[in-house]
Amino acid sequence: MNISPKAQRVIDWRESMAILNDDFFFEIARMYLGEIKTPFNKTDLIERISAFLRKEENKAKIISLLSNQDLKILLLVKTIPSCTRENILSFLKEEKKNSAIIFQQILNLEERLLLFSFSDKKNRTESIRINPLLENEIFPLLEKNILFPPSNTEDLKSSEDYISPSFLAAYTSFVLTHSDLLKNDGSLKKHATKEAQEIFADKAGIIEPLSKAFLTLQLIHQNDKGVFADYERLELFAKKKELEQVLYIATAAAGHFSRRELQSRTQNLFDTLNALPPYGISLKNISKLSLLLKMEKSEGGIDFPSRFSLLMQKHSEDQDLQDSGIMEYIAENANALGLLVPCGKNSQGEPLYLANKKILSATSITPPAEKKKCLSIDAGFSITIMPGLSLTQLLPLMLFLDIKHYDTAAVFEINRKSVIRAFDRGLQCKDITKELEKNSDFSLPQNLVFSLDEWQSSYNSATLYRGYVLKIKEEHAARIKKSPSIAKKIQEELAPGVFLFNFESDDEAEQR
Repeated sequence: MNISPKAQRVIDWRESMAILNDDFFFEIARMYLGEIKTPFNKTDLIERISAFLRKEENKAKIISLLSNQDLKILLLVKTIPSCTRENILSFLKEEKKNSAIIFQQILNLEERLLLFSFSDKKNRTESIRINPLLENEIFPLLEKNILFPPSNTEDLKSSEDYISPSFLAAYTSFVLTHSDLLKNDGSLKKHATKEAQEIFADKAGIIEPLSKAFLTLQLIHQNDKGVFADYERLELFAKKKELEQVLYIATAAAGHFSRRELQSRTQNLFDTLNALPPYGISLKNISKLSLLLKMEKSEGGIDFPSRFSLLMQKHSEDQDLQDSGIMEYIAENANALGLLVPCGKNSQGEPLYLANKKILSATSITPPAEKKKCLSIDAGFSITIMPGLSLTQLLPLMLFLDIKHYDTAAVFEINRKSVIRAFDRGLQCKDITKELEKNSDFSLPQNLVFSLDEWQSSYNSATLYRGYVLKIKEEHAARIKKSPSIAKKIQEELAPGVFLFNFESDDEAEQR
């Protein structure tokens, strides 16, 4: 016989009433039914209590007596799978109430038949549930904003700036010119910190978490020779929408995750930004909301439709609550990267934040068909790039440009060393001039064109090869040239069947 989920919950409630301590049970029975006459039948009393709760006027009276604190507890019970008293305490512990008071409030809700304790003998778990006979009346009242009520705020002037494609491109150039960027633990070296401050000014603090994110996303790699960019993965990453790029970076900067967990946490961050109340909440409460949304999606919840199809990993209760530290770190990263906008302070002086509407609406992958010309070149080989280009358009430029200063506009320099870096990757003068002309309204300065030709002539006149050499039979050479994944890494065909590759590391060479 198939039993509906709602009917099963009613059966669970009746069973929990049947095994209640007699003193507690009869106290509840007298509260709702009046004096209990003997002889009595416990099953009959439970049925009479059920009948009492099914009457619309009684339901309305019970619901009308709910306080704001009652609603907070009911919301947590509804949202957290297999919710326990300890779970509720973890979420409410920062309120000006001690644990004994919170436990008493839970007991009070049990006495009022809004909650009941359920013992799952099969799974050996104890949890608190909402009375299924009152679900239809309670659930519509349980908005998540109940946990985060408005505060008296002090208005703040704020900016909707976020880590844009031009910043990510400038950072890529910074990596390409600083192979000794990071220590073994992923933190910036002293000299790199100083140079980052000179180039990125007030945004220099983002460089270290950005490096950690790029390492986690495998956009850059680190070995005993230093740090190098994985240009192919950068190209794939650049094809993501701007919002996705920043969401992934904010999440990846919080730690090393599996691919599935990274997707889950990134989706959770997106859900959180969309669920933020319109009056703003603190970073701690943002991490709480994030954890609540994550728990709501976890396996074990009831009747909670998901807005997204991504699979979520299952965590135990303890793991979920310990996870709040990572949630806080992700919230801090989201703030640093501009996903959040400060909107004021509460009475305790804590900053309050809203979601950055500008980045949430930045869904385009590439600019419209009318491409913007955002690049200008002066006679001294200084190149200024104004905002407007996508990361896909900017990455090819980073192969031969050195970042010098980042502000509203990014200032780069093209020089002999930067151009040789491009030559090492197989680019020619014509490739460099094509990229520059494509993004500029004006012709290239003649002295730059002349210098590029001179540098290429000098580069080709005497070449010191450094890389990975593959020697195969001449009859098999055509297959190497036609292989899409390998051909692009050929730097030079030194002789028939002898190829020089520009792999960045031994690992990359082995993977090919």
